[in-house]
Amino acid sequence: MPTRSFVRQFQDHIAVGQIFQPLLFLIARSTADDLQKQVEFLKAENERLRKRVPRQRIFLKLDERNQLVKLGKDLGPAIRHLITIVDYSTFRCWVRNADGSTPAPGKGRSRITQVIRELVVQIANETGWGYSRILGELKKLNLGKSSRQSMKNILVEHDLAPGLRRGKGWWSEFVKMHAETPWQVDFFSKLVVTPSVAIE
Repeated sequence: MPTRSFVRQFQDHIAVGQIFQPLLFLIARSTADDLQKQVEFLKAENERLRKRVPRQRIFLKLDERNQLVKLGKDLGPAIRHLITIVDYSTFRCWVRNADGSTPAPGKGRSRITQVIRELVVQIANETGWGYSRILGELKKLNLGKSSRQSMKNILVEHDLAPGLRRGKGWWSEFVKMHAETPWQVDFFSKLVVTPSVAIE
């Protein structure tokens, strides 16, 4: 059985609680209002700064993205109205990548396949063409999308001159490459003369 002093203290405690409860609510409400005002101010300031940034796109580092994802995931769908640095769909993509559900795509031009590299080296060895001509031949065959610089890099990697072969030996190599062609020419022709025309 509680004593009278305990009951009295309990009643005083309830009375004090009833007196201070509206004050506590006022403090809590003013804190929430202040926080809301701060958020609105920061959002307006962010919008003004974004208007003055010269570039349309802002590239963030991985740790900066992860920080935004960590803070934005807790906001749920409300992030759609708050985020200004990137599009909402981009943010959702970051969230999916942070979860590990989709691998990040590679950046830059795709690497030239080994088959095409070998073909470039083979063409350069057999014909002596420069990288521009080799690139043109590959484009005629619809073999990948490459650049002149890629062709040049492949030739340099294999210690081949990127330009046409010039200098000593070029004429002899030309004759060797076309050695079979002169035998197809008819060297034994006779000039036949008729009254109206000369036929060879």
